[in-house]
Amino acid sequence: MTTLRRPRQWPIVALSAATIATAAVIAALVQRTPGTGAWVAIRLTAHTSAALFTVAFAASALYARWPGSFTRWLSRYRRGIGLSFAASHAVHAAAILALYRVDTALFNSLVDNTRLIGGSFVYVFIALMAATSNDASQRLLGRNWRRLHLVGSYIVYFTFLRAFVRMAMAHAYYWGFVAVLLLVLGLRLWPKMRRASAA
Repeated sequence: MTTLRRPRQWPIVALSAATIATAAVIAALVQRTPGTGAWVAIRLTAHTSAALFTVAFAASALYARWPGSFTRWLSRYRRGIGLSFAASHAVHAAAILALYRVDTALFNSLVDNTRLIGGSFVYVFIALMAATSNDASQRLLGRNWRRLHLVGSYIVYFTFLRAFVRMAMAHAYYWGFVAVLLLVLGLRLWPKMRRASAA
């Protein structure tokens, strides 16, 4: 989520938001009960959010490690991808609220107070990063803009990592998601590790 002074970021966000919202609604409507539908929408948007965040989180590191037309495109448009993640997670929040309204018992069985408080804390950072993902905010905040987005991105990263490790304990195929997240972290830290090794 770095400076990208290009209005073409917004079509990416609008298309992503519309596609994810439509997919979530369709996935929910084809289920037998409203509660199940809301839960399916929650799972779907959790995956789209994780995918979009991982791409935005890794974009600069991918371009630095493997420069090329595709990784250059990812690096140039990572703000739009990052805002698409925020839009996806907004749909995710709407699905959670829908589950609470249509099936409170199922909601209470899946979401405890600790997870609710932790999730709300993460949403605060997502909202702050989304609201400041523009050139005016970057100029206004100066170095604090980078600090906010760096801290916020790592909070979101470790939240996803923890969630996928927890799911991998029950379903082994989620270890693939964990491996991707760890690989992305390694890519981001690789230049720093090289400098530390050289020193």
